[in-house]
Amino acid sequence: MAKSVAICVCIALIVGSASALSAVYIKNTAEYMSSSLEDAVEEKDIEKLSAILKETEKYWERRKETLMLLVSHRDVENVSLALLRAKERTSAGRRDDAEQEIKTVIFLVEELYEREILSLGNII
Repeated sequence: MAKSVAICVCIALIVGSASALSAVYIKNTAEYMSSSLEDAVEEKDIEKLSAILKETEKYWERRKETLMLLVSHRDVENVSLALLRAKERTSAGRRDDAEQEIKTVIFLVEELYEREILSLGNII
């Protein structure tokens, strides 16, 4: 009996630790992406905006595979597609349209984190 309880406690600790680590990973990704993209929105020079988007996209590509293990594939792909649309609009010189797409990406990455954190609202 005591052995079964100890095993259950160990399993609960492992699952809890994995959940906490994944939440930290998602939070760090969301914070970096949001901060970087908010800088892009404030940037008036289209070339600098394009450079910020390129760096952010590289960061996203490095994190994307791991995120797919932790969150919905659809959510990850939505962020990727919105980033691609922002990049396309920037390269076409359509800054206002690019800004709207960048704001969409910010919303999507922040939503990723908010959906994954353990809270009463997410349980009910």
